[in-house]
Amino acid sequence: MNTARKAFILKLLRRHNIMSLATVRPDGFPQVTTVAYANDGLDLYSATAVAACARCASTTGASSIRWSTTR
Repeated sequence: MNTARKAFILKLLRRHNIMSLATVRPDGFPQVTTVAYANDGLDLYSATAVAACARCASTTGASSIRWSTTR
């Protein structure tokens, strides 16, 4: 990963604390859940669903303190 991309990701992770975590359930169906996370660099900590099945993807983004401003 190049330095600029890593810096961008780390900045995003520092500014936010929720993500959408996509996993595959034991019955084979996909599931997406919004979860809180903590990070240490690029290491993310929110492991309940990942412990059951390591096949997953996640996204993170801006959150609003005032729910009335959420679109």
